[in-house]
Amino acid sequence: MGKNKRKKIIINLIASVVIMTVFLIVNVNIYKSYKQHLAFVPDGYQYCYGIDSSEKEGNELLIKGWFLEMKSVRRFETEVSDGDAELMFALLPLSGEDMISEPENAVFMKVKEMKTDRPEINEYFSCEYDYSKCGFVVTVDCDDLNIETTAYRLVIKPDAMKSLAVLTNVYLTDEGLMLTDPTQSPDLDTVGTDLDRIVKEGVRLVSRPDFGCYVYQLGKQLYWIADENYVFCEDGATCIEYQMDTTQVDNLPVERLENNCFWSNIGDMFEKYEITNQIDCGKYRVSTREIPSEYSITNIETGYYSGDWVWKSEFKPIYAMLMR
Repeated sequence: MGKNKRKKIIINLIASVVIMTVFLIVNVNIYKSYKQHLAFVPDGYQYCYGIDSSEKEGNELLIKGWFLEMKSVRRFETEVSDGDAELMFALLPLSGEDMISEPENAVFMKVKEMKTDRPEINEYFSCEYDYSKCGFVVTVDCDDLNIETTAYRLVIKPDAMKSLAVLTNVYLTDEGLMLTDPTQSPDLDTVGTDLDRIVKEGVRLVSRPDFGCYVYQLGKQLYWIADENYVFCEDGATCIEYQMDTTQVDNLPVERLENNCFWSNIGDMFEKYEITNQIDCGKYRVSTREIPSEYSITNIETGYYSGDWVWKSEFKPIYAMLMR
């Protein structure tokens, strides 16, 4: 082999290495910019998730759960990510009351396991799509968190290379996981009442101290707890909205389908289902409704609607309680 030919080969190799290095640097920087420029969307009908547990192993915090993106939502038009898209998980520190700090303050989590089998989830949402591989395990180094003084909100990006990020209703605090904003979740004064069991054994899913309403799930029942600040209608007809999205539209009541209403709406009067006089509720008024089992539930909306939403909260039920 001549000297000129060897020289050309060496030059080509060096050029290839340089090009590959520049390519990797550019892509890493692009990836970092994607992580920092997050466009947040609220938790809602397009996504569904559940957190099974959070536990500490050594100096790492492990969070196990599942996440899926609805592939068919007949209530609204929606676009979904490619099923092979890489999920990304982050913890955003809360700043002030229900305020999210800048994305660059996010603590990004490492994916330990992804698309693990969750046949029970697929069975619950049973429809024309296969949601069985929706499980995940993610970790974060505890040294990267300031959990003693700061609460964090879990964010999930359905596609790691796009800016869309879902603000879940999952919060990490020094006391563990919560499903309501810890800055807006005052303790209820239920000690010594029958309501205390519901509060202690149930899970708070809605906390609206601004309107005096809290929603708990215990088993397959939801409990609306109203404090002295809740505004009731004098005629005893205080409507509480109770709407649900589902993957099993065909199982909705016939009248809903006949009116092209592809979601459940069983809102009714608070007083109609009130149990305040049946158990000792202390200073609160309580109404309870069963969570439907005729169809799957991907999202629940509750609040007060009068031509427009006076207040509204969206949440996911505790699926482990529904599947027992």
